[in-house]
Amino acid sequence: MYAHAHAHVAAAPVAKPSRSTLPPRIGNLRDGTATVASLGRRGLWQAALAEVAQMRLQGLEIDVMLCNAATSAVVRAGMWDLAMNLLSEARCSGLELDGVAFNAAVTAAQKGAQWQRALAILREMRQRRLQPDVVTFSAATSAAEKGLQWEWSLELFTDMRRCGLEPNMISGNAVVSALEKGQRWRWASDLVLRQLPSTFGLERC
Repeated sequence: MYAHAHAHVAAAPVAKPSRSTLPPRIGNLRDGTATVASLGRRGLWQAALAEVAQMRLQGLEIDVMLCNAATSAVVRAGMWDLAMNLLSEARCSGLELDGVAFNAAVTAAQKGAQWQRALAILREMRQRRLQPDVVTFSAATSAAEKGLQWEWSLELFTDMRRCGLEPNMISGNAVVSALEKGQRWRWASDLVLRQLPSTFGLERC
């Protein structure tokens, strides 16, 4: 597991942080996860993955919290393909992923302009009886918009509202942009003026 992570850490030419910038080595999973999360927030994704590898060498098993911390580190660094590879390896190893992990996967697919993968991840999430939230739907809607799939963008947006979730600016902008790119200008206008006035700071007609 995390073979992709090891390969990227070994091959990347960027400078590694000095020992003084790294937290001390940790011998338990909880503190190790906190270390990985801290490194990720500071943009030190290589150090975060190296920490995961070191924990494995020490015999510590990766759990979903550590997986989420490692994935978040590479997502923050814009390593979308690596993020999806990490999550794919985690699933193949039998790790039971949670909503946070799936949201990271959908976000990575969206940032990487892979709308089909975003939809596949959303389907898998539901198959596992995990409830998508606003983050999930917003990322998937944006992925469809980037892929010029206005039908899917509208379907996902409608599905989000059907689930009782309130659209945010990200999902609202994505579906309107998708409709405009699909030359569905009247639909886009109706969505803004009649269905999403509060999202765009307008008064309802």
